[in-house]
Amino acid sequence: MTSERGTVIAVGDGELTVRFDDGRSQVLVGEELGSERLEHAYAVTVHRMQGATVDRAHVFADGGGRELAYVAMSRPRDASQVYITADDTEQAVEDLTAEWSVGRRQHWILDINQPVGPGEKARPDLARRTVSVMRMAQLRAERGAVAAVAPEAHRLEALDLSLRLQRLEVAPPQRGRGLGLA
Repeated sequence: MTSERGTVIAVGDGELTVRFDDGRSQVLVGEELGSERLEHAYAVTVHRMQGATVDRAHVFADGGGRELAYVAMSRPRDASQVYITADDTEQAVEDLTAEWSVGRRQHWILDINQPVGPGEKARPDLARRTVSVMRMAQLRAERGAVAAVAPEAHRLEALDLSLRLQRLEVAPPQRGRGLGLA
């Protein structure tokens, strides 16, 4: 399955002429016309349209945020028509403004450590948390190795304290609950 899109430009006796989106035309005959080889489509998703160019786009706006709206509205050469379910034009404008002003893209760890601007929601510092969790795993492994080889009380106590401090770094104590280091 190649998922190539094309437009039927001629229908003949037992044959179909298709113009594909890359400009080439092909006559399909025999098994090439079978239902397992062709699929009728009157619409495609915005995801499928990434990178494509069309003459006109008819967009049903039903979610997806700013990024999908950009892709949907930037595909056509000539015109875009937006359809939305609303009680009136005012509500449609309000709904589109709210929907298209929200970013919905996935955030990568590199994005998450960026400073937060005014009015933006704070993001967790995943890089720092990842380092902390790795350090905690290392301390647990070290404690297990020390306990198995030479159960020296002072070294185990130091490792236990390090583990507790590391837990505090990952999940700071709640207000009024103390540090839990006693």
